[in-house]
Order: sequence, then structure tokens, then C-alpha cells
Amino acid sequence: TGSTFQPYTLQANFSTGLTASSFFKWMKNGNVVAQGTNMTSFTITGPNPFGTYWVEVIDVNGCLVKSNAVSVIQDCGSTGGCTVTPSPNLSVTASLGSCNTINAQVTFTTAPSNIVWKLNGNVVPGTGATNSMTTTLAGVNVVQVEATYGSCVLIRTAQVIKPYQPKLKYVIGCGGVNPSAYTLTAHNISSLFGVSANAVTYSYQLTGGGQPPQNGSGQSATFSGLTPGQTYQLTLTLTSPGLLPCSITENITMPAMPDMNFTLSPDPTGGTVCSESVITVNIPGYDPANSYYIGFSGTGVYATSGSHPITINSIYPSLFSLTVTTPLKCKFTSKTNLVAVQKAKYEGLLNPINGYSVDESSSVKPLITFRNLIPGTPSPSSYIWMNDDQPVPGAPNTQSFTPTQSGNYWPILLNANGCRDIGMAKKIIPIIIKRESLQ
Repeated sequence: TGSTFQPYTLQANFSTGLTASSFFKWMKNGNVVAQGTNMTSFTITGPNPFGTYWVEVIDVNGCLVKSNAVSVIQDCGSTGGCTVTPSPNLSVTASLGSCNTINAQVTFTTAPSNIVWKLNGNVVPGTGATNSMTTTLAGVNVVQVEATYGSCVLIRTAQVIKPYQPKLKYVIGCGGVNPSAYTLTAHNISSLFGVSANAVTYSYQLTGGGQPPQNGSGQSATFSGLTPGQTYQLTLTLTSPGLLPCSITENITMPAMPDMNFTLSPDPTGGTVCSESVITVNIPGYDPANSYYIGFSGTGVYATSGSHPITINSIYPSLFSLTVTTPLKCKFTSKTNLVAVQKAKYEGLLNPINGYSVDESSSVKPLITFRNLIPGTPSPSSYIWMNDDQPVPGAPNTQSFTPTQSGNYWPILLNANGCRDIGMAKKIIPIIIKRESLQ
């Protein structure tokens, strides 16, 4: 009854660090019965203790969490039930063996026919007199043993307090001396129970990646110079005087480095590209989440696809580079490639200057010839004969060409590296071939 109810204290675990619990509201049947900052416990007293209790906790970020419910009921028991004679003197003991391990033992003077172990209401493996079970609950862990004697099942319980459970979050970023390496910031979000947050030491260690270990302490720790694509082990350890240490380890793989091996097409012959010609920069593994800056000729452009066209108007050697910036703001820059830039330039004219006007049946054929005006300079290596802005199908790759239909003709002149000179477009040769009319 309420008059004989012994006061009972409810105690909540709480979060620390990045998600530190700050305000507690203790509820009974939906009504606030106590509240306050860091009020991690509440004692049930008074003449009317019966009801359902829980606690609502607000953390430093304004987030609210609600605990499980605990019900206080009126149950005076009964005189019935099982009796085992003689008494087997059944009892159970349990203690925290390591961070997440509870070691339990049941003793008796008469062995039961069957043993069932439970932890916090859930059946766990094992049917012997001893058991090791795993828990990650910071708080009161209830170990229960059910021993069968004939048709009777005797139940005994023991409570084990686990004072803390390490938990962490981490953020991968960039910065520091090397913008092409990653940083990792670890944040403590551990849960505590029955121990002051100020009495706990938080230690971090980062190992792996072929690098020396890095250490840190406090509510947060930052590690730098981490290699792209490498896997590291991040460990958070909680210690407090008189308590067992407790650790958690997470494997963390840094994002891979973007593929920086860009190519140019057409592939520069002998490291040479042509001025005023379209060059395509090919970016392997293009990811639209990244930004790609192509540097060349003292300027640059941002690529919008894995094959980005550019035109170099300079006649001077150009330094090509690729800088990739990831969503984490990490910057990776390729080695600089020096590429020679060549401009095809020919001084010449087309003969005959005035073109042709001939009858279709005439024995005179309209022959157009390119002549180099500067003696001793190289002649074009190739010719592409054009009619206005269209290449002439089947036209010979020679300095002379005989059109077979009317039009305005001129050649694109190419040097040995395939660079084009379109200057002859200003010196087109008109050809008129008059067809005879039928009588």
C-alpha cells in the first residue's frame, strides 16, 4: 500500500560532449512531477506512489529524448506458488568483468534440471552455472537466472551498474598545411550513469594509414594529414578513478583522391598543340559533385563534363594543370604539363586570282593552285579544299585542285603537326561552270 511503500529512486543515464544532456523533466502519468538542470534522478515517495513514470531529456542542441516507462503497481502477492523442498539455496551474483562484459554465476546446493539466463529481460546464450554476457547499456543492467526444479521455476536477479558507454561521432574535412590531405575531428557523445561527467577522462587515438599514431583528449580532438583512400582506426577510451576503462573503435576510410591523370585530344604530337584549334581536355572519373578547374595559358575554365573543349589563342608555350575541389573543400592539383603551342601561318596566294568562268564542254579546266610567297619557308603538309564552308568530298590532298562544279573555293593549310591556317578563306577563288542549255 502507499503507506508502506518504501521510497525508490529512479536514475537516468545521460549523454555528454556534443550531445550533452542539459534539462530533465520527470513525468508521472503525463504530468511533470520534477524538473531541473542536470536532474539525473528522482525519488518516488508519498502516500500515492502508484502510476507510470518516465523522464524527458533535452540536450544542448535542443533535441528531446524520452526514456522507457517504469510502472509502480499495488501487488501484495499471494500465498500460492511453488515450493522446492529441500531449499536449493539458489542465488546469483554478477559483476562487470570488462567494458562491455558482465560475468555472472548462480550457486545452489541442489542442481536444477535447466537454467535460463536473461539480461535486461532478454534471453542470452548459455545454460551453465556461469555465464558471460555482453552489454552496451550505461545504467543498471539486470541479470536474471531461471532455474527449473520439477514443475517449479525459481527466479533470482542481480544488478550490475555499467558507469559509462563510449560513443563518438566524427567529421572528415580538409585544411591545415596540406590541402590535399584530410582532417578528422572526433566528438564525444558518450553515455554516463551514476558518475560525474567531470570525473571522466576522454582519450582519443588514431592509428593506421601507414602513419604514426596521433593522440588527443577532451570532448573533441582533431587529427590532420590523413592520406586519401587510407583506412584508419579511431579509438575513444573513457577512464575514471576506481572504474574499469571502456573503449570503442571505429574503422574510417578517407575518401579516395580524384584521378588527376587528364589527357588532351587530339593527343599533342611531340607535346605540341595548335593555336586557334579546339582541344578537348579529358578528365577520368569525372564526378559532378566536384569542381574541376583547367588551367592553361595564364587563365582557366571550369569543366562541365568529363570532356571539356578549350581553345588556345596564344602562340606561346602553355602550362596545363587540373585542380579538383571536392564537396569537403579539399583541393587536389595535378602536376603541371608544359605544352608547346604552334600556330600554322602561311603567306601565299591562290591562282588564278580572278577565278574561272568556263563552259561545261570547254577543254579548259578550272585549276586552282596555292603558291607559297616566301621562298625557303616550309610548304603546307596537307590541304583540305573547301567550297564556301564545306569540305569538298573527294578533293585531293594537293596544292592544286580542279573543281567540277560552280562555287567559291579555298584550301585549309595544315602543317606537319596538323595545325590549321584558314587565312585563305579571305582569298576565295570563284568558279563558274556554265551548263549548255538544251534546244
